[in-house]
Amino acid sequence: MQIHHLTPQNKQFPAGLRFIPQPPTELFVRGNVDLLNMPALAVVGSRAISPYGKRVTDQLVTEVAWAGITIVSGLALGVDALAHSATLATHSSTIAVLPCGIENIYPACHYQLARRIIEQGGAVVSEYGGTMRPQKFHFIARNRIIAGLSQAVLITEASVRSGSLHTAQFALEEGKEVMAVPGSIFSPTSVGTHNLIDTGARIVKDAEDIINFFNDSSHKLSRRGANGQEQTILDLMRKGVTDTGILIEASQLTIQVFNQTLTMLEITGFIKNQGNSKWSLN
Repeated sequence: MQIHHLTPQNKQFPAGLRFIPQPPTELFVRGNVDLLNMPALAVVGSRAISPYGKRVTDQLVTEVAWAGITIVSGLALGVDALAHSATLATHSSTIAVLPCGIENIYPACHYQLARRIIEQGGAVVSEYGGTMRPQKFHFIARNRIIAGLSQAVLITEASVRSGSLHTAQFALEEGKEVMAVPGSIFSPTSVGTHNLIDTGARIVKDAEDIINFFNDSSHKLSRRGANGQEQTILDLMRKGVTDTGILIEASQLTIQVFNQTLTMLEITGFIKNQGNSKWSLN
């Protein structure tokens, strides 16, 4: 299988990864490169998944995949693998992000799953080339890629120390939506999701909650700025750039023009000031 080597200079390099904190300097892809720029939902969660978590993940992913939304996850045990498998069962495409070299598969028991992902029009992605084995820090670093490839992150089940919470944190830093499924108050694998909900994560009761978010986002994506300067800033924000300083640098506008444009976008209701030099789309 051909390995595509992408850098930010390539047009196919994912737009969602260009302006995240610590963006990857290169990306290695097996499979469908074009999928990396499609509307996507990251689905992550506990490795020690409960029967409830299995049922929730399978049902939500199945309906979201049927709606045409690409599913992104990390090929790990538990929620990740189930999210990939549920997507494949609908004959849809999914993206797996590795914590190791692109010529390696981790965990090895998911080699056949990775192969099916590629054969069914999906993609396996890594920021590392060759057969590099995963290191401890690779798993956290991998999560920023999962969040960056997606418009929203869904945690279906997570303990208080789950690594999937790192993905949620990266999503917040990148200005992405974080969603969580409530669970039993008696289950340790629901503590993490309940903590996310307490801190403002969107509660997901059914697949419609997710699909409606993407439909609303699609409507936002169709809105055009009044001029080239406004459109430049809107395009950057739709790629996940929310910090004022980074917006100024990436837009290449003068400070005066930038401030005037930002003010007009706020007045006309396109964007909202979140404080601490952060902005969001309305």
